[in-house]
Amino acid sequence: MGEFSFPEDITVLNVEELDALLDGAAAGFDTMSSSSTVTTGDLARLRELATGVEAIRAEKAERIEVAQQAAAEIEAVAASVRGDGPESPTESTVEPVGPAKEPIAASTVRPTVRRAGAQGVGRWACPA
Repeated sequence: MGEFSFPEDITVLNVEELDALLDGAAAGFDTMSSSSTVTTGDLARLRELATGVEAIRAEKAERIEVAQQAAAEIEAVAASVRGDGPESPTESTVEPVGPAKEPIAASTVRPTVRRAGAQGVGRWACPA
């Protein structure tokens, strides 16, 4: 088995490549750690492999979290567009506030407007 190595930037790898890299790093670690003799160099390599495995797992977890957040946002926006989200009440959720009042016919109400001020200042006021 050849020497296992990590790419410089794991964020550019797709999911399958990350999985293969994780499998390779774990296999390399298992092989080296089960050796009957471990040198100082081997110990450094084991640390490097362990750090790489942790980085790959963190990258995968971050991608899952980002995907879940995106899915939740898409669902919320879709619900809003469909009209079944919490922001858009339906007839069954809207209840009248206060007692119902009888409608007033437009012809029975006449606005009263009088001119206020002196000498044509141009101010208008409605009586209270």
